[in-house]
Amino acid sequence: MLSALVKRWRWETHTFVLPLGEVTVTFEDVLHIFVLPIDGEVVTGWTDSSHDFLVTQSLAIFGSEPVVSSSSKSCINLTWVHHIRDTELLDTEKSVQRYIRCHIFSLLGNTLFVDKSTVYAHAKWSHHPRTRAWMSRSATSIRHEIDYMNERPYIDIIIPAELHEHLDVCDTVGPLLSFECIEWHPANRVGRQYGYAQSPPPFACTSHPS
Repeated sequence: MLSALVKRWRWETHTFVLPLGEVTVTFEDVLHIFVLPIDGEVVTGWTDSSHDFLVTQSLAIFGSEPVVSSSSKSCINLTWVHHIRDTELLDTEKSVQRYIRCHIFSLLGNTLFVDKSTVYAHAKWSHHPRTRAWMSRSATSIRHEIDYMNERPYIDIIIPAELHEHLDVCDTVGPLLSFECIEWHPANRVGRQYGYAQSPPPFACTSHPS
């Protein structure tokens, strides 16, 4: 699926350009897929990407020196985290806490923060488990479905009542902040995803995003 979509991504607009128009990942996707609130404090802050800091934090959190990626010293090997979690004796409060930390890191790295890597997750806490159904699909078949898609997603989907108020901000245009990463949310370019008539979009930016 990534192979099929990457050729249609435009960095100038932060959208995928498809035959039916522009589309992108929206707040509405987060709300429906993960059932998470999308209105509140931003997820950002100060981080130290040095290897020494990573080792110190891993010793404090996991009780062991981490196995990291050879290409990025800020990415922790998920198999290493799974091994620590699955071998914990759970006979002390510290071991239970270590098990929980490993499980949360695995959840973030394998499910919530999707990444093309299946082995490593960024230490600021980052792949959705691929099912056999997706593994058996070819990029050609996915491209064909993308070319002929014509339905708006989430029609008749029921979300929890406590999240209804968050729908009001789904089409907000603004920057998305996550630590050192800043990406633009171009909701004004993907009105059809929200069931609106799409007006002519503004000009794309002329410089690379931060």
